[in-house]
Amino acid sequence: MKIQCECGSLIHDGADGLPHKAHIIPDQSWDALFDRVDELIETQCSTAADRDAACTKIRSLFTTAARLAWQCGACGRVYIDDAARRVECFVPATAAASRAVFRAQEGGS
Repeated sequence: MKIQCECGSLIHDGADGLPHKAHIIPDQSWDALFDRVDELIETQCSTAADRDAACTKIRSLFTTAARLAWQCGACGRVYIDDAARRVECFVPATAAASRAVFRAQEGGS
């Protein structure tokens, strides 16, 4: 997938682990998501097959809860999927705003 930024740059989304891409989970979904993860682990993980099934379900829960976001490396605009999965654009307040807001911390994953 490619997003044409309003500044003219292309934002590429064709791989995993991209430094300009993020998965955002709304705060309203945060606690319920962890409650479901806890429930899966505590009630359905007695065997290796159960653990595999729980891992698959947990990934599905996170995928459903998260919205995708991308940042343009040229101008810093951020594009975020809204609740209806429409891409919305947000412009930095200043030209000096970080162009790496989604980059992982050093030593982080």
